[in-house]
Amino acid sequence: RRVMARKEVAKIMHTKYEKGFDRKIQQHYYIDIKTGSKQWLKPRLIGSEDIKKPKDEWKCVKSVASGSDGDKTYYVNLATGQSSWFSEEYAARMVQKKFRGRLSRDLFGSKPSITQVAKAAKFIHDAEYNYEKDQTKVSHCFNFALLCHCIKFDFEKARLLY
Repeated sequence: RRVMARKEVAKIMHTKYEKGFDRKIQQHYYIDIKTGSKQWLKPRLIGSEDIKKPKDEWKCVKSVASGSDGDKTYYVNLATGQSSWFSEEYAARMVQKKFRGRLSRDLFGSKPSITQVAKAAKFIHDAEYNYEKDQTKVSHCFNFALLCHCIKFDFEKARLLY
């Protein structure tokens, strides 16, 4: 009965703790899921089998900072030991924004001015309007084909118009 009881307690303890990884000292630690307390030594009641390594995923954690105006949320990857104040979604948006900025610099040579943006918007509007109004003019067909090809990515329609 003692062996069975120890196995049962170990099974319960496996659900109460999870593993984390500290990048600075390159070592795993144990986190009490309910209280959030951390310890370096494996809890004795876990038994001989260790807790599985954490999944490589980001988790939302509440931080109670002393002297601050309440809880702050940060994100941690227990498998790699990485942490960030940014959510995955916010970080992805930041990367996309940087990529778009670089793409526009490559395309225009610098960040587009408001004048360039206004000219592009006018070109889009005029190309659609003029093509709908008169499809027989070559300039209207060509501008609409450029619009389909470069902005709408409707290559089939552009190919027919070229």
